[in-house]
Amino acid sequence: MSTFVCSYCGGTITFDQLPPAEPAPVPVKGPDPNPALTGRIVKFVVESFMKQTRIDIRRDKMAMERITEASKKAANELAVSTSAEVNLPFLTADDSGPKHLQVLVTKENLGK
Repeated sequence: MSTFVCSYCGGTITFDQLPPAEPAPVPVKGPDPNPALTGRIVKFVVESFMKQTRIDIRRDKMAMERITEASKKAANELAVSTSAEVNLPFLTADDSGPKHLQVLVTKENLGK
């Protein structure tokens, strides 16, 4: 399907035909391929962080969003390997300063 453009400039009307436009590919972010595994990773990471820092991170929405996104990536890595690292610098802070999260998740840790 061709597109015609009409332009008017100083008393002159010009009709131009544009070549058909190809639709640009739109990247689509798919759903989590394995939500059960992602949930187990989130639980393991949160519990590990609580053991290390004694901070309950579950009420911090931004931190939980970062943990969930990192857990999705870790779930994809665990599909092809035996371990994945979740590394989130500056996850939260307390009176002593910023807290970083670095946890190695293995299939054995998750009971797979």
